[in-house]
Amino acid sequence: YVESGEECRKGEVIFKRGEIVGYRKAVFLAHMGEGPIKVGVLPRVSILPVGSELLGKDADPTGFMIQKLASRCSLTELRRPVPDSVEVISREVSELSGLHDIVITIGGTGPGIKDLTAASVQAAGGRILFRGVRISPGRTSGLAEVNGRPVLNLPGNLQAAVAAFFFLFPRLLSTMGFQACFEKIRIRMKERIDVEGDPKIAFIRAEEGTGEVIEAARHSLRFLLDANSLLIAWKSVESGSEQEAYLI
Repeated sequence: YVESGEECRKGEVIFKRGEIVGYRKAVFLAHMGEGPIKVGVLPRVSILPVGSELLGKDADPTGFMIQKLASRCSLTELRRPVPDSVEVISREVSELSGLHDIVITIGGTGPGIKDLTAASVQAAGGRILFRGVRISPGRTSGLAEVNGRPVLNLPGNLQAAVAAFFFLFPRLLSTMGFQACFEKIRIRMKERIDVEGDPKIAFIRAEEGTGEVIEAARHSLRFLLDANSLLIAWKSVESGSEQEAYLI
């Protein structure tokens, strides 16, 4: 038997509104005889990598990374890459938007002649909500709507895609009524981050409560090894200031 007050104290808050109920918490609730409880559903998200250069490859690093990040608070599906073809992309986007709450495309957002994501959305009968975001990196990202579902367009560059994902995806979830349950940490910055105009996305190495900016070449994947968090700086950040960052 269990003594009174052994599992939890009177007035102690065990679960808070908005928390994810995993199997451990579910077992505890069942053991305590609590229920039923109201829970929300996870959004269904499909991720579609775009680019003829990806065909035949075992994996798309950017698509794989975004799928892992999105799966923290959604049911995700990573599709096989599709070629740079308006016909193919539009068909896939139209089909996926009818089956999922959110579609995320990866690549094809730039100004080049092979960047066809926006044209494909329009060919699928969708509309562009915005194209281009005033952040760095991730400037070429956008948002569209097809079949009444949001289609988030992320760049193919991994750094830019991760930056734009954390800038846009939590806001999109909240707008749709879903819980944006990405873990955040408080850090004290070792150095200053200068921001002139548009918000800057900084990759951070957080250790023992302190944060250090990780600088990496635009196409380098080294930041995956050196950084474990991401900071959205809306204005210049002073050295020694306390900031909130997303865990990557």
